Amino acid sequence: MKTPPRVTRTALPLLFGVFLIFLTLKNSEIAANGIKNGMSLATNILIPSIFPFLVLSELLLSLGVGEAAAGLLARPARL
Repeated sequence: MKTPPRVTRTALPLLFGVFLIFLTLKNSEIAANGIKNGMSLATNILIPSIFPFLVLSELLLSLGVGEAAAGLLARPARL
């Protein structure tokens, strides 16, 4: 099977991107509502739920728990 010409491989994603921008501009109210809902979801649910994990994982890594766990789990993982 022949590979598509280089122009086709670069032009198709570019045309798709231009098409998506056109749709966003044409339906700007719908796009604005979607952005508003996405930002609300991120600030109210996503960031508060991920923040404790990020803090605890950084604390555990700085205390050296990762190296200790690697030492304990190295032998069973080798099998």
